[in-house]
Amino acid sequence: MKTWTVWLPENTAQEALQEEPRRFSALAKALAQDWSSNSEFPERSLKWISHINSCVVVCLINGVHSFLCNIKDTPRVSSLFAPQGQMRWSGVLSNLLHTLRQKLTIAIDWRPLYELMRHTFTDPLIGMEGALVVATRRRNMFDLCHSAQRFFVPGAAAEIWGELRPIIINVHQMEAFEALGWLSVFMPTQQVKSLDGEWNSWAQDWLQLWESLAHSTMWNNTWMHLFSRLAKHDVGGAVDWANIMPRLFTHILWAFPVPVGTATAQMPFGRHAPDIVQHLMAKEAPSAYKRSAKLAVYLLGQGGADHAGSALSHLQRLVDLLEQYFHPSNGGSWTKSLASFLENFLFHLGKRIVAEQSSALQSEEKSTRRQHLTASDFDAITAMLMKPASKAQYSKDPHLMSCACYAMSQLAYLSPDQVLPLVFERFQAALTAVTATHQLVSAIHTLGLCIRPMLLANRPLRIGAAPDMMDTDTPEVPASEALVNAMNATLPGIDANDEAKTLACFRFYCSALSCMGQLEAEPQHYPLYLSEWVEELMSRIFAILHNLDSPETRTESAAAADAASTHSQSFLLHSESMFRPMAEMLMGRLPPSVAEQTIKQLARFLTTSTMPSVTSEAAVLANSAGWMHPELTAKHIIGPMLTRLESELEGVPSLSSSPAKGLSKTSEARFEWLMGVLDAAIFRATGASLTYQARLLNVLDTCFASSSKVLQQSASHLLMAILEGLLGPYPVGQYSPAHALDRSQGMPNGDAAAPPLEAWCTSSSDDTTNTNLAPQWHTSTPAEVEFAEALLTRYVDDAAAALVSEASRMGDDQAAQKERTRSLLLQIQGGLNGVHSRLPDCAPADEPTTGPKSLRMAGDVLPVGSADSREKIIAALLAAHRHVSDPIILAKLVDALGNVISRGSHEYSEFSANFSAWKNDQRAVQEPAFAAVLTQGVNNGGHGSKTIWKRRRPRWLMVERAYLHLMFRTSQAKFRWWLTVDRPKATLDIIPGPYKAAIADIMKLSMHSHRPVRESALRALDSSFKRYSCLLPACIPTALSALAKLPLPDQPLQGISSSLRPDGSLRLECLPALQQAMVDSAATSSQPEQLSASDAAQEEGMVGGAVSILSCIPPAGKCAALRNCWRGWCQR
Repeated sequence: MKTWTVWLPENTAQEALQEEPRRFSALAKALAQDWSSNSEFPERSLKWISHINSCVVVCLINGVHSFLCNIKDTPRVSSLFAPQGQMRWSGVLSNLLHTLRQKLTIAIDWRPLYELMRHTFTDPLIGMEGALVVATRRRNMFDLCHSAQRFFVPGAAAEIWGELRPIIINVHQMEAFEALGWLSVFMPTQQVKSLDGEWNSWAQDWLQLWESLAHSTMWNNTWMHLFSRLAKHDVGGAVDWANIMPRLFTHILWAFPVPVGTATAQMPFGRHAPDIVQHLMAKEAPSAYKRSAKLAVYLLGQGGADHAGSALSHLQRLVDLLEQYFHPSNGGSWTKSLASFLENFLFHLGKRIVAEQSSALQSEEKSTRRQHLTASDFDAITAMLMKPASKAQYSKDPHLMSCACYAMSQLAYLSPDQVLPLVFERFQAALTAVTATHQLVSAIHTLGLCIRPMLLANRPLRIGAAPDMMDTDTPEVPASEALVNAMNATLPGIDANDEAKTLACFRFYCSALSCMGQLEAEPQHYPLYLSEWVEELMSRIFAILHNLDSPETRTESAAAADAASTHSQSFLLHSESMFRPMAEMLMGRLPPSVAEQTIKQLARFLTTSTMPSVTSEAAVLANSAGWMHPELTAKHIIGPMLTRLESELEGVPSLSSSPAKGLSKTSEARFEWLMGVLDAAIFRATGASLTYQARLLNVLDTCFASSSKVLQQSASHLLMAILEGLLGPYPVGQYSPAHALDRSQGMPNGDAAAPPLEAWCTSSSDDTTNTNLAPQWHTSTPAEVEFAEALLTRYVDDAAAALVSEASRMGDDQAAQKERTRSLLLQIQGGLNGVHSRLPDCAPADEPTTGPKSLRMAGDVLPVGSADSREKIIAALLAAHRHVSDPIILAKLVDALGNVISRGSHEYSEFSANFSAWKNDQRAVQEPAFAAVLTQGVNNGGHGSKTIWKRRRPRWLMVERAYLHLMFRTSQAKFRWWLTVDRPKATLDIIPGPYKAAIADIMKLSMHSHRPVRESALRALDSSFKRYSCLLPACIPTALSALAKLPLPDQPLQGISSSLRPDGSLRLECLPALQQAMVDSAATSSQPEQLSASDAAQEEGMVGGAVSILSCIPPAGKCAALRNCWRGWCQR
């Protein structure tokens, strides 16, 4: 179980731990029963695939494998293995075999799978398949073969080699390339561990075959891939590597396309494999320099104690030859290969270190001839790799530079005495450089990655030493003091004119704060004068925001203002930036006295500035303050901002004023700033919204009643923020530091008096170091729920009723009514975005069974409001859209309608939008699994740890992952609340009547003549199709009618039951009219007619919408319907 699952809110975590295993067991039993009882299972099995995961029982895996490979008793293979079914089931099985590879004890016969692959991918196609289906099926089937290799029956390796050897040895035939590809796909090199087979003889033959064909890229890459796998799995010395090692390293050297003198880096001639083989076996022939790194890593220590240093000496000579090409001034087309070699070498080296520790702990490899890597080996490898890495640190190629920085940070865990002094010296040299200022970015980035090993090792560093020189006169300082000096020295690097350097500084501070734990008001363990440092840091951030602000947003020029208002976010909010976590962590770890001083400084900036183009960036600061210190934020920011807003809102023109007046661009920019900062500060400031209830309601009423679009939109965002803060389950104290690492036990040169270092967490819930680190979650109080209910009634229910009343009297004053309709729509949209899935669904027509047969994922949230609210909103929106002609208002209306019927989609959007940023953050702040080499030591190949090493991350990053996991679970639980064993996919009887009416209108709007309306409707329709897939087949006739220029039905979903078969597929007999219409359309298409602009736009909208609807439908039903129409067309 993952840590972020155990750290979920208590009720959700308990349900996930206790109920979900029983649900998965019920799923497996139902699938096995369906398998044995249904003769048409292959065609009807796709409904189960989305519910299968790694917890499914082993007997099901045997069944799925039998389903895929049972080709002897099936004469019509193509009908049994439909492309979609084969593609999906092979993906499921490969995922299961890979996930459970250490737990399964099944045996798989390789030959049926081999025959299936040959039949599927080498025989001529007898049907028409889409390119996406073909590519996905090929990828999944090849992944299945790789996952199944370790489970092949004993003796499979000899059988496979005996089958393919006669073809491969004839290297002058093109069939040899294909046979070599199949050898790489099926050869179970894992069996070399059991010494099952004549592996040494085979390796000699393989190497001879490799050398028999020169200058063939695919031939070289495939053999390199095969030998790297063999070297990895040969821990028992089945192959005499010492005998063939010089020849292998010759091939490794040939893998790099580096020039020698004036010679070209590419071979001038060669032999190419057939195109179909290159296309089919592309995954079996990866870049040779990537697999050469893996081969070199696993050759280290091969051959026993007598030849343990042989591979290292060969590798040393290889690196000496390639070192010159890492120099910044010696770049070229070969730079990519060098970067990939360095990156992959460290990756596989880390995997090998962890695997050797695990095997030594579990005593799996009792008789091994491959020597485990020792501390002296780590020192030799570090000294060898630091030569090219130190040169590539300042490379002009960004990828090589990044790989070099990463390599130096990883090597710092293996041999800190060699790496850390050079890293710190280069950082100091870059600070003082005048002509090479670009080096500072790389130097800061490298030092930021090395902060963790620097504090773990706690070695003294020299201040002011010249790089690459031993200056004994310079003083040595502890690592903590060196870190503080770097934090002070990098403050001038925060510069709006240098984005890369600014982002490097923020990453550096984030890494430092993640390691230091709770900050100290007075210098104690870390000699940091916190108050002065934080004040300077905030001042420089404010200066950046001033420099990034675009004054065009305050101009009276409409064109300039519109262009500036649609500006993209600045570099501070890019996914690679760590500005947000740095600001939140800083606020969360400040002592109370410094926190109040910092919030006062922030309040002065926010209340006295107006910078609308950087509102999102300033909102990050306001949100971090409100989240970490709600009382101080309410006192110094929220209260004064409300006071300023109330004074500014006096005299704002309202919708009832006649004639309607607007605000100036300057006033709108000021309000955009004030409202944006206010909703960010109040978003997670627990209890702050209750303190200012009356004043917040007054501001919301005034803004919604104003005639300004900016004020109405800002009020909608403020309403959403208030509701999310009142009801949202979010972690409290996410950035509170974990306990300090015990540095007195288990660590080499342990020093109990060393500065405190925060302990990081693993992803395994069984790790004892994660104890007492679970976050606290915000739970809504009765007062907060009451206030939220009042807001929903005031701005959602009442707005829906007003919208119905407004729609009934459309036509009096269209301009005023359009503004009032916009205001009501924004109220509804803000309320819906604030409550998300907490507002219950409409009552379904047929309530599904609940209990032990449920397949719903654990992820409940606090319900607010009633199901009648959604029904009233839908009725109001449907009544309004029939009287709205403005395309912008209509698009907003459709967005609101799609939001109502797609419960759970907002949480999934939040999860998917933030998960990529989380992955970027964890790459910059994480401790590799082999960091235990530094903390626990390595003694002559025997690792001193009592537990398996795992990668570690800061607590705040794990808490954020738990929050994203909660969002994902909530979206799945509410989006498909009807999932049971008896009902694995949606059926028509569970769709509420209001939802059907809304989807029918959305379908018609998806063919609107205006593009914004059409795009909004298609987004809503796509979400509806994903939630209720049973509606997909019934939409095909409507889409085809639009293509055939037939009149669209008034009720597209009326009579839907009669047009579907019992299994939910479309009755093709309902399409004869479309066939005739297509024939007539083709006959008249040769006679062009003159269309008016409106008619042309309407026809374009219908065709574009119909094509987009068809693109949302899976290929099976769509192609069947189109094929039927095409057949009738051709017969005529």
